[in-house]
Amino acid sequence: MNQRKSFSPEEILDSLNDLQPAEPSPFLFTRIEARIATQKAQTDFSIRWVSRLAVATLLFIGLNVGTWVYFNQKSELSYEEGVANISSTYSLDSDIYF
Repeated sequence: MNQRKSFSPEEILDSLNDLQPAEPSPFLFTRIEARIATQKAQTDFSIRWVSRLAVATLLFIGLNVGTWVYFNQKSELSYEEGVANISSTYSLDSDIYF
């Protein structure tokens, strides 16, 4: 039947003496460098994209805030003073505008 041959520990350790260390492919280092360069290029692209998006967002927010401030300024003249100013400019000296 299926009987296994038993080996002594010395026989097992002696069988390891003839083994050679594994050697990598000569182009392994080149392939690793190429992959690192590719990943760095992808990282640089994403950093540029995020920085451009951040600048565009800040510009958009700045223009919106500037527009809001410009159109929400309080007028220094009251309504009556504005009508009087326009009527005197166009020589409309009538009191029917008040």
